[in-house]
Amino acid sequence: MSKDPKKAPIPYITVREFILNILPYIIGEHSGVDGDGLPAKDIIELYKLLTKNLPRDINGQPIWVDTIKEYINISEKILKKSTHVSGMIDEMLITNGESKETWRKIRELEKVVLVVYPPKHLVDENEEERELYELLKISIEEGDNNATLLAHMKVHDEDIVERIMNCLEPVLGKKRKRDLMSHYKLAKAGIILDSIVTTYLLAKDKLRKPKCIIHKDNAFKEVIETNDFINETMENIASELRKKLDNARRYGYTLEEMIKGIWLSDWPSSAVPRFMIFYHRTSKENTIESVEEAVRETLEAINIRLPRNFEALIEEGYKLVKELDGVLKED
Repeated sequence: MSKDPKKAPIPYITVREFILNILPYIIGEHSGVDGDGLPAKDIIELYKLLTKNLPRDINGQPIWVDTIKEYINISEKILKKSTHVSGMIDEMLITNGESKETWRKIRELEKVVLVVYPPKHLVDENEEERELYELLKISIEEGDNNATLLAHMKVHDEDIVERIMNCLEPVLGKKRKRDLMSHYKLAKAGIILDSIVTTYLLAKDKLRKPKCIIHKDNAFKEVIETNDFINETMENIASELRKKLDNARRYGYTLEEMIKGIWLSDWPSSAVPRFMIFYHRTSKENTIESVEEAVRETLEAINIRLPRNFEALIEEGYKLVKELDGVLKED
């Protein structure tokens, strides 16, 4: 770029690289008792001290201090598992003698390089989106049914799922995409109502359960909260749960979708709603009746009017989860 080296431009990127390597160069090459670099253990200790004083940003640009700390922790674990290659070489020479084969292995040992990759989410902001796309694409190509695709989709956020399904529409077709998105939305709506029912039932059981206290004479005495205290507490809980349900409605989920989709809240792990684990009236043989009773009680307690087709929605949700569960097992 220039006939006179003194006038040649100095590329910015090379200057940045020089600045970036000042610390590792001094610490790795010139520190230490003998001026040959700090031992690995001391470097880790130094890094720990440095990270304690690192700012979270510089001129508004973030410094990922927590990520640096993660790498330091990983380095510490790897260091404990490391081996001095020189000791292995000495052992090989003593055991096998200075044969050509021994020296070949020694030369191979000297070529070992450790490469540590950062977590994917640090270098690929769309990792989750990309993984779901690949997973669904492979499932579609292998002929998997809608239940399998829904099981893959259910754990991801709605905005991610919508973008991926729009990309896959040419492969899926409009009807299949519409059916999948409909069931996905039911599952998401059901998870919201399930958490509301679970919170209500647990709070109710906890408040009405007798508490045991120990007196000085070691005698046990049952203490039950007063009705006024229970009522006031349950009213506060009901108010918060009602706000949560109203927020879900504003987000686009209907009460009908929540009721029908509650059966999908724990699917594919289970074909019954998640709250049934905490529901203490499951002794009834009729699972549908148990779910219906719990949902009805919760909605009435938080002052939400039941839809006219409430029982039908419970039945439809039950049939849907049974159908999906059967189809999933076929795959």
